[in-house]
Amino acid sequence: MDDEALRLIRLSSGKWTVPANHDTTISLIAPMKFSLSGYNCGNKTPQEIQRAILAYKSNEGLVNSIQNFYRNKEKGAANESEEPRFAALKKELGYDEEYFNSRIQDGLKKLKQKDQQGACEDFLFVKYMGSDLADALLEKHRK
Repeated sequence: MDDEALRLIRLSSGKWTVPANHDTTISLIAPMKFSLSGYNCGNKTPQEIQRAILAYKSNEGLVNSIQNFYRNKEKGAANESEEPRFAALKKELGYDEEYFNSRIQDGLKKLKQKDQQGACEDFLFVKYMGSDLADALLEKHRK
């Protein structure tokens, strides 16, 4: 949710007018309220919520490991014999062509919203998960 809030703020950057006599050295607080619907979150116990958070963090660590492998592979610094292990981990976590295509579609929607940075983040995610599906889009939209 933090990432989405930052993305929304990025979209509005440069579109504000600041009066000439306004002190711009102060911080702006932009409160945002998010709510999840359809996940039955209100009926979860604190223990269930904590387990979900721990599972998310564990999953995030595994994704980072996969991405580090493919970044190193691009630099020629990866042990190629480990690639089957990372491919199996991707499959176990549910990162397949269908998921990568959905991330690319999300990136294309962000481009329509003029959020090039957000789009490139989606495209880079796909690239560094070992897929070449986003390579042409990165080449076209990366600054």
